[in-house]
Amino acid sequence: MTKEIILTISGLHVTDGETDDPVEVLSPGQYYFKNGKHYVVYDEVMEGIDGVVKSTLKFTEDQVELFRSGAASTRMVFQKQQEHMAVYQTPMGPLSISLYTEDIISDFTEERMNLEIIYSLKTEGIVITESTVRLDICPKELKEF
Repeated sequence: MTKEIILTISGLHVTDGETDDPVEVLSPGQYYFKNGKHYVVYDEVMEGIDGVVKSTLKFTEDQVELFRSGAASTRMVFQKQQEHMAVYQTPMGPLSISLYTEDIISDFTEERMNLEIIYSLKTEGIVITESTVRLDICPKELKEF
């Protein structure tokens, strides 16, 4: 995998039994492999938050960590059949959440990495959304627009 990549994040979220419109975001980023873990670093512009959010994905085939810093910050851990707490720092104040990861499906090849994360997000013990997020990481030169 080359250093310059395109990250495609697509998600489907179910809230109160209603499926939200699918979301897809493409971001240029940098990829590297260190100490047995894959890393993707990219910038995000988030709805409702002024400024850029620096994001880092750190992952293996069965665990994904998302670090965000800047206009919003957090550390989220997705690990199959595990629940992890997180505090999301936003301009409106902190938000405590928990993430229960039902499954992580990974497919890594020389030229492409795909991860699918199936999880639920809770706040104050109440499920807010059930989500499926897909991450597609490929070399910049292979991505068709």
